Order: sequence, then structure tokens, then C-alpha cells
Amino acid sequence: MSVNSSSLSDLGQAGIKDRKVLLLIFGLFVAIVGLGVLGFWNVTESGVLSAIVVILLGIISHIFLLSSSRTLLDPEAMTAIITIPFFVLVPTYQLIMGIFSRHHRVDPHLPFIITAIMTCIYILFFACGIRIAKRTVNKKILSTATRLETQDNRRLLRQIVKFFLFAGALGWVAYFSLMGGFFEVIQNVQNKTKLGAGLGYVYFLSNLFQVGTVIAFAHSVSRRPVINKYLLAICVTMSAALFLVLALRMRSLMFIVILMIIWSICRRKIPKMRWIALIAVSFFIVLSVGRIRTLGSGGGEIFDLEELKEAVQFNIDDLNEQAVLDFGAFERISLIYEYVPEVLSFQYGLTIVSILLFPIPRGIYADKPVGSGPILANAFQLGSWDLEKGWTTGVTATIVGELYLNFWWPGVVFGAMLMGYLFGRIYVRRILGEKSVWDTTIYSVVAMYYFTASINGEWYGTVIGFLVFILPLLATQKLMSRRLR
Repeated sequence: MSVNSSSLSDLGQAGIKDRKVLLLIFGLFVAIVGLGVLGFWNVTESGVLSAIVVILLGIISHIFLLSSSRTLLDPEAMTAIITIPFFVLVPTYQLIMGIFSRHHRVDPHLPFIITAIMTCIYILFFACGIRIAKRTVNKKILSTATRLETQDNRRLLRQIVKFFLFAGALGWVAYFSLMGGFFEVIQNVQNKTKLGAGLGYVYFLSNLFQVGTVIAFAHSVSRRPVINKYLLAICVTMSAALFLVLALRMRSLMFIVILMIIWSICRRKIPKMRWIALIAVSFFIVLSVGRIRTLGSGGGEIFDLEELKEAVQFNIDDLNEQAVLDFGAFERISLIYEYVPEVLSFQYGLTIVSILLFPIPRGIYADKPVGSGPILANAFQLGSWDLEKGWTTGVTATIVGELYLNFWWPGVVFGAMLMGYLFGRIYVRRILGEKSVWDTTIYSVVAMYYFTASINGEWYGTVIGFLVFILPLLATQKLMSRRLR
């Protein structure tokens, strides 16, 4: 089963234009900073200078990153869509408006400048890794015959998809039941980490519903449907809604983007205005659900209509506070720079290898190592993470912060190059040329749930979320390939 690559060639025509759009956006922000210098903004001199440094370093790193971009769906463009807002636009806004976290130990302007240098280095070496992967793997592909396409046994695939949907639905029912019931979870959604402690395998089972939905969607848009289109529409809606119920905002949005990527590659490209509309809607969803989630602390406020109305009626101060909280990846890196190693020692890979102990239930090994989130939370504010007392406020370190926390500056350099190389390699092997629907699906999942998720997420949580999705997907592809033999 092959995927028509014409949509990719069409997208390729947009490469240079997209870079011009990005430069125009940067130009607008430079103009905003200029207005601040002229006195139209109430800013300090250090804030303006810091903002200029962030913008200039952002321009340099992203021009280099996007110079090898040819489509909207290649690693460079997909990374830039995330890093430009998180690593350039948001910190620039914070510096101009003087909005910072209360956890800074020193004046935040210098840490912001150091973080701008750090993120610039990460993006530059990430881009180098992608280029190395494209050159080396391209040579290998050109010297070998086109690989055989997987021709699915549709009857077997239909049975697998139905099994995933049924098992996943049972998993979600069990997951909510073991946490006290659907309404109990909603009422305590702010403390869902404590409620879900020890239920990792049940969560893995529940995600089979989303895996089955993605497989069914991919084959449907490839004109080889395995389930009824109305059932598919229900599954898509339920899959995104279930993540939102748990206030997993980014995971819900990434699930939708995965489907859009599959559609763009398998059927036809999605107009840019729809992508822009998705970004706008996503911004609103992230902020609104973030505000509503604060009501889910066990007191029942989340079911009060007046409380809900007040939560979603933003004033400028509430908007600034929530936006910095939800999109403050850059500031979290600056905090890590401040605290490590003066307050928190380097971890030397401990938060990365801790994922190896994930299969062991916490009920058996209660003191098993955790990821960087709890460690950083307790460093910034002692007692923020304590499962026994119900405090489970974690800090998402981002991939840049995770690398610095473990291996200092060399970790940022070599980690960036490795991440870029892996992203570039899977892009070349799974997407370039005539590829199967399985290649498209796997690339979409890997790109969103691992590489882009890691930009704003914690390594431990990102890898777990990625594995519970990719393992059943790879197992299904492997089973279908063996069936052919």
C-alpha cells in the first residue's frame, strides 16, 4: 500500500515562502522592541537589551535550521513551529512586559540571555544532526533497490483495530474506575498524578483505543477503510476528548495534529489557513483548560457554572500569568541554569535512565527513581512533589533543560546533534519517496509524541507517553509484515 507523494512535492514549493513568513514575524517583534526603546512600552533598559539578544539569536538559529527545509512536514519546519513560540516569542514578550517567575534566585535578565545562547546552540546542532542524517541515509537509499511495500491483510487488520478499540475502551473504563470514578477524577484533575499512581499498565491498555483510532484513520484516508466512517468519527472525537478530560491538553492537540499530518501526506495538503486556525484554537484550549484545571482540587468548584465562567473570562493579568505558566519552557530552562549546580547537583544521566525502571510498578518498588520533574519541583520549592501528601506539582524541564541538568553544556551540544540525527533519519526512511501508510503513520507519531513533545516536556513523561503509543503500532506493523510471508 503506497502513499502518493505528490502532496509532499506540493508542500515543497512552500519552503522558501515559509521562511519569508518567519522572517516577517521576527521583523514585527523587532519593531515591537523598537517601540519599547522609543518609550511606547514601559520597560527597563536591561529588558529591552535582553529581548534584542533573544530575537537576534532566534533569527540566526532558525534561519540556519530552516535553510534546509523543503516541506512543512519535515523535521526542520516541524521543530521551528514549536521552538519559535517557546524559545523566541514568549521570552521576548516576558522581557518586554517584565513578567517572570517568582522562583528566580537572581535578576532574570542575565539567565534569559544565557538561555537564549543555550537554545541557539541546541537548534544549530540539532539542524546539523538533521543534515548529517539526510546526507548519509540518502546515499544508502540511492544505492539500494526500493523496498517492498506492505500489503495489508485487511481482514486481520480489521480484527486488530477492533480489538484495540474494545480493549482500549475497557482500559479507559478501568482507569477512571480505579481512580474513584469519572466525576471524582474531574473533581480532582489537579491531583490526577496521585490518583493514577500505580496504574501505569492500565493507562497503557487504555491508550490502545487511540492507537486503534490512528490506524483506522490512516487506512481510511488511504482509501482502504477498516471500520465504518461514522464509528471512526466517534473514535476520533472520543480519543481527543478523553485526553482533555484528564487535562492532557498538549497530548490531545498532538493527537489531532497526527491525524492532520497523515491526511496531508496520504490525501492532499491542508491549507495553511487551517493550520493557522488550529494554532489559534490550540492557544485558546491550552489557556482555558489550564484555568479550568485549577478548579479541580477536590472541592467541587469545577462543577460550578459561575466558577467555570470566571475561570475562562481572562483579564490581562490572568492571561499573562496563564500564558507564562503554559508556554514558559524558555524560563524553565533559565531556572535550571540558575539552580544547577549551585542548589541542585548535576544528575549525570540519572533522570534519563530512570525510564528503564518504569516497567516496575511503584507498588513493588515505591522508591524507584523519578524523572526530572519532581526533582526540579522540589528544588524550586521544597515539598512541591510528595505523593503521600498529595502534592504532585512537577516541572517539565524541556529537552534542552534535561540535557543541561544531566551533562552541562556538552550535553546540550551532543544531545542536540543526536536528536537531530534521529529525527532526520526517521524522516528519510519513512517519508521520502513512495512509502506505505505504515511509514506515514509511524513518522507522524514519532514526530509529534517524541521529538516535538520533548521540546516542551520532561524526558521521563515524554518517553512513557511515546512508548505506550508506538509499541502497539510497531507490533501491528510487524505482525502484518509476517502475515505476508
